Amino acid sequence: MKFLELLDQFYWRSQVVKPTLGKCTLLETNIAILNEVLGDIELTPEEENSLMWLAGWEITTVMNIVTIFEKAERSRSSQHISRHADSR
Repeated sequence: MKFLELLDQFYWRSQVVKPTLGKCTLLETNIAILNEVLGDIELTPEEENSLMWLAGWEITTVMNIVTIFEKAERSRSSQHISRHADSR
């Protein structure tokens, strides 16, 4: 299940977050940002809860975490390419 799909569940669990007509809430914006970087990966309920918590922070905080995720992915990819090239 994509993380964005959790938004509807979150609305039912929390009285703090209210959907707004015609506007994205901070939570919706942050969830969209996280979805873009995470894609359609399977998450445990604990991981989902952590991402819901993170989505409640300022956009700049979420973007900093996203940047860290992207750097880690690039690092893993370049290490994998390097190992593959070395094995030839």
